Amino acid sequence: MLIFAFSALIVLVDQLFKHWIVLTLSAGGDRVLIPGVLRLVYAENFGAAFGIFATGNRWPLAAVMLVAIIVLVIILRRYNGGFWGSLGLAAALGGGIGNLIDRVWNGYVVDMFEVMFINFAIFNVADIFITLGAITFFVHFIVTSGKGKKAEDSLASNGADSFSQQIDIPLDYDYDDDPELRDMLSDTQPIPGHIQAQSHDVINTQTYDTTDEIRDASFDAFDLEGFADTQSLTETNILEDYDLEKMLREYGLESDED
Repeated sequence: MLIFAFSALIVLVDQLFKHWIVLTLSAGGDRVLIPGVLRLVYAENFGAAFGIFATGNRWPLAAVMLVAIIVLVIILRRYNGGFWGSLGLAAALGGGIGNLIDRVWNGYVVDMFEVMFINFAIFNVADIFITLGAITFFVHFIVTSGKGKKAEDSLASNGADSFSQQIDIPLDYDYDDDPELRDMLSDTQPIPGHIQAQSHDVINTQTYDTTDEIRDASFDAFDLEGFADTQSLTETNILEDYDLEKMLREYGLESDED
């Protein structure tokens, strides 16, 4: 993968720069890079990044660094969060490997950058990439997580709006006589509600929230098993035409309204 090639490039740059520092500044002296801001010195760091957790034994820190590197490799191989997130992980991985090589080979890490205007730890190229990589990854993770949360909320809101509409359907409603309403309701076609034992001059209504509930109500309201010929009356036919009054007439039956 190209992202691991980026990590390898960081290791190469880090090791070459450390080798140059050892050859030129290990005997003493310094070089000013930016007057009053930054200079090059030679320092041996027996701790972790920026000199923390200093110890005289190389192996405990080396073991911790090795575990951290293995975890980074596993995460990087499985991470699918985008280019910048992967780039941040790769930068941290390259910096970690660069310092691990020093730790195992020398027992200490070569540092060279010293900030002149504040009292700050001396650091190296690997430390820079570890820090920048971690910042890049976490910023990218926070930003993308926020976008994903907004997208989920928007989808949930739109879904709730689309299923929150209710339809009041009178028992004697003829769907085919109102094409404008048919187009507006689209696939949520009305079905006559369940017939209640009331006076014939009272129009009953039934409220449905979703298409599935309407379909279920259509089978609950009528005894399809009692039809004389049910071979051609399939569920597909019923779902294709919700005008149950019309279907009753086609099978020689009459509704309570007639």
